[in-house]
Amino acid sequence: MAGTSEVIWGHFCFEDGRRTLRDVISDQTLQLTRTSAGPEHHFRYRDPDVDTSIVVSVIGETTLEVDFNSRHMRDVADDYALWRRLAFFLPDALPVWLCDAADSHFVRLLGGWQNAVWKPSFALTSTTGHVDLVSGTGRNAPYWSERINLFPLDSGPLTWHYVAPLSVAPVVELKTIPGAVPRLDKSVSLESQLAHAPRFVRQDGNAALFHQKIVQSFMREDHYPQPYYGYVNRKAAFTFSSSSWLGISRSVQPALVGADTPAGYFEEFRSAPAGLFADLSLDLREELLFALIDIQDAMPSAYDLPTIRKEDHSGYAEIIARNANEASWMSDIVFGRYLDWLRDTPRRSPFGYSDTRFKALKSL
Repeated sequence: MAGTSEVIWGHFCFEDGRRTLRDVISDQTLQLTRTSAGPEHHFRYRDPDVDTSIVVSVIGETTLEVDFNSRHMRDVADDYALWRRLAFFLPDALPVWLCDAADSHFVRLLGGWQNAVWKPSFALTSTTGHVDLVSGTGRNAPYWSERINLFPLDSGPLTWHYVAPLSVAPVVELKTIPGAVPRLDKSVSLESQLAHAPRFVRQDGNAALFHQKIVQSFMREDHYPQPYYGYVNRKAAFTFSSSSWLGISRSVQPALVGADTPAGYFEEFRSAPAGLFADLSLDLREELLFALIDIQDAMPSAYDLPTIRKEDHSGYAEIIARNANEASWMSDIVFGRYLDWLRDTPRRSPFGYSDTRFKALKSL
């Protein structure tokens, strides 16, 4: 058994004979307080402001479930900020407790806030690849310089709403000023630039998610159009792709809005023929995740959303005949498509990825 803080996984370390798991950048901890003969395990969750109990059900060898609707955790259903902290932390932290069990791990959180309303039927599910425990002194040591600002406990939820343009532009590019990191050109108002973009806007008016373009692409010789979306707040903006195959990409094209430097917004910059790319900081990833959760609830019917591009199916008969599943890829591209799951690297983990999906479960 490793000693205190000797075993590191991404941003996590074990302490107290592996009974406590700590995120070294946010100072959030999970302490195993009690196990039972049944499926329930009892944890104590702490961060600099919160001390509360969490009940986790172990289902089979690979699934961990937390039911925020249960009597043990009624405080979460009454506290948006507490739920948001837990919903961002637990899908990354809980798979570590199953690190020796399987190559894939599943975390399911039942009950959640969507667009300022508590939804007992909401579920956030996360699928994670193999967890490797590695020494903190090696190349997979955590990025100690990175920090995350925990969502303020005195902040409540903000709603999102859909804004329909009078007409839809095929491509919506925000005007930027060239630089090491492009910066939005403030000589042109953001409102006018988004005038022909179907979009979702946050209640305070300080953030928007909008249609940017559709990129024609082929994967394994099959037709595979990809929607691209833009996200902008008062400090930063970025473009990201989305697809049924890979979800929402963690690699984005960054721009600055009001921030003086990219620190705290973007990291891991890299150049490519298509331009500058970067990864989102933890703070911006957290903001995007909960924006997408709210947007799913604010999403109008597909019949009320604009078609960005219509598809001519006549040339794809052979492709569809080979694989019926690809028929969905041949359908018209409607605004809001593929915004229901996020592929990411949780907390700098060495194993590569997690897939996070969010939706209401009809069975509940």
